[in-house]
Amino acid sequence: MADQAPSSTNGFAITEHTLDNGLRVVLSEDHLTPVAAVCLWYDVGSRHEVKGRTGLAHLFEHLMFQGSASVPGNGHFELVQGAGGSLNGTTSFERTNYFETMPAHQVELALWLEADRMGSLLTSLDLTGLDNQRAVVKNERRQRYDNVPYGTSFERLVAMAFPEDHPYHHTPIGSMADLDAATLEDAQDFFTTYYAPNNAVLSVVGDIDAEQTLAWIEKYFGSIPAHDGKRPPRDGSTVVHDGSAPLRQHLVEEVPSRALMATYLLPLDGTREADAADVALTILGSGESSRLYNRLVRRDRITVNAGFGLLRLSGAPSLGWFDAKTAGEATVEAVEAAVNEELARFAAEGPTPLELERAQAQIEREWLDRLSTVNGRADELCRFATLFGDPKLLNSAVDRALDITAEEVREVAARYLTPDNRAVLTYEPAAPEPGDDDPEADAAAAVSDDADEDAPHEHHLRHDLPPPPRAGRGDPWAFPAPSRSILPNGLTVLRCDRPARSWSPWTCCWTRRWQPSPPGWTAWGPSWPGRSPRARRPWTPRSSRVSWSAPGPPWTPAPSSPRCGSRWRSRPPGWSAGCGCSRTRSGLPALPPTRSSGWSPTGWTRSCTSWPTPAAGPPSRCTATCSPPTTGSPGPGPGPPRPSRASTARPWPPSTRRMSARPRPPP
Repeated sequence: MADQAPSSTNGFAITEHTLDNGLRVVLSEDHLTPVAAVCLWYDVGSRHEVKGRTGLAHLFEHLMFQGSASVPGNGHFELVQGAGGSLNGTTSFERTNYFETMPAHQVELALWLEADRMGSLLTSLDLTGLDNQRAVVKNERRQRYDNVPYGTSFERLVAMAFPEDHPYHHTPIGSMADLDAATLEDAQDFFTTYYAPNNAVLSVVGDIDAEQTLAWIEKYFGSIPAHDGKRPPRDGSTVVHDGSAPLRQHLVEEVPSRALMATYLLPLDGTREADAADVALTILGSGESSRLYNRLVRRDRITVNAGFGLLRLSGAPSLGWFDAKTAGEATVEAVEAAVNEELARFAAEGPTPLELERAQAQIEREWLDRLSTVNGRADELCRFATLFGDPKLLNSAVDRALDITAEEVREVAARYLTPDNRAVLTYEPAAPEPGDDDPEADAAAAVSDDADEDAPHEHHLRHDLPPPPRAGRGDPWAFPAPSRSILPNGLTVLRCDRPARSWSPWTCCWTRRWQPSPPGWTAWGPSWPGRSPRARRPWTPRSSRVSWSAPGPPWTPAPSSPRCGSRWRSRPPGWSAGCGCSRTRSGLPALPPTRSSGWSPTGWTRSCTSWPTPAAGPPSRCTATCSPPTTGSPGPGPGPPRPSRASTARPWPPSTRRMSARPRPPP
């Protein structure tokens, strides 16, 4: 083992190791559930391919599931799924990844399988398997690109955005001609060059023992030899159009409606400008509250959809992808004029505070949703390690997005979202024309009789791989039983202790059985910036419940309990109120308590809009808490008057992320 990096002190606990053969290993323990993810990234994608051999990286992704020295045929799928796990692989411009999500006691099996095909795939790779997967990939291209409406739009726009000599000019699927031209020698050379341990990052996340997991990795991967013959990809960081190729295409095809699609060249991933571009595109075209959706779909009613998304690229300018399908007899010209007008207005004025807050909250939610799963976290650790050299960047990803200012968003829009920085593709519907079917669609895989070409190869073979591990049954595991108590007012409280967490999320939830509320109490439905509360319905202790974990994971409401994350505007006598912030994801440090806020007959006397910002970054949840009366305090009585409808239907303060009623636990 060459080195060992210390664990991160903020966010998720991450350890890094490098084996003697160059394999980088990233481990992160999370004992919340008995599940673990194994993710392996190879630093090879379509940008590493050469002209005439496009699609080889994606083709080889398929070949990796065709069997190896110890696991013939479809055995990889059978062993993983038979152990209760799931698996897959994907290919992009910049990497190829393989991943398994397993029961925690079956992690060793997943490591053994990945090591077996990294070290011995060439022993089972022959022309029969190559032709079989070549036919599968060609059929995938027909199903996803050639034979579906708008199927080739992405391929065409990428080819226009990047010139012909650019490494990102072609997409990972490749062309039919290049797939046909690929030989067995091409596949063998590709594997030897790129599928080496010193060109890979392995991450294992979940309910693992880091020391034992590292021992297994050393045992199964340690003897695979490194390979130093990797050819670096061509530089794609700059794009120069000489004017010889048009940046606009108009297609008349068998599609349901007219369409306007465009790609904008945006900053490289890993830069602050790229994060600002992500916020800008979220404001402009992410969801039904976005600017372009409101303009094109709601106001002008000239399209049925409007979306603007970001394809992050680290070796070339990222791509901003716009897509809109027309409604009725609306023309593409009208849609394009409206889009240009909105982009120009956004570049001049920038986002409003509410738009910026909403976009950053959406990006934060998407990030935290991804990081809440072990497979999502394992994939992101590999991404940051492979593309940027530091997996610990994962811990600051959310904070970087939340740190973007409105002026940065405006500047990136003014610089990049312009008509001269885009490629445009338009569609016009046409009646389908009869034509001959592709004779290759149902062709069987060709089998060669060439014994020399079809013979197994000994190169890159490792003979000392131990037999597959037999894990047996895992240790019994169950959620801890909650303790149950009833407050004097009849409210049922469930408490569930989970020592694996250092933070204490609280959740109040009202069921669908609504009864008259106690005097002076009012329950409010969920709300967020820019949206008024969904419901104002009273509750009763008999039909309500409180659930918390101290410490433990966020409580997930059942489908029959939809009104979580609610807040109070009035309280019974003797109860105190306060505001506070807390971290709500694994490994994030707890935040200090913050100031309190008073009550009045009309609700809050002041809003919780000023939160501490510790070194670890801003909080991910802010809450309003209600405390029960202390000993000797009066019990529930008439209470303060309920706030009027007019005084409570206002939106939240723009700087408040989320509030909810959170009773504190008993001492």
